[in-house]
Amino acid sequence: MKSNLYKTADKLQEDGYEIVHCDQSDISNNWLLIADKEISPSPENLETLFYHFEDLAKQMGVFFDGWETRIEMS
Repeated sequence: MKSNLYKTADKLQEDGYEIVHCDQSDISNNWLLIADKEISPSPENLETLFYHFEDLAKQMGVFFDGWETRIEMS
């Protein structure tokens, strides 16, 4: 699982994401990958991203359980 997580992080970096965390969770023994990227939050973009992450997780042999969203107002 650990090597799959690092491979997933590499792929996300290639796609322009900044890796914020890629290690065991501080809360549990589960492995955790947090990646950050600024996007336009349209419903279409969010749906596309959701399916992209699900597909990527399946290809890499990891589990995608959703995302955190930070909204910054300008």
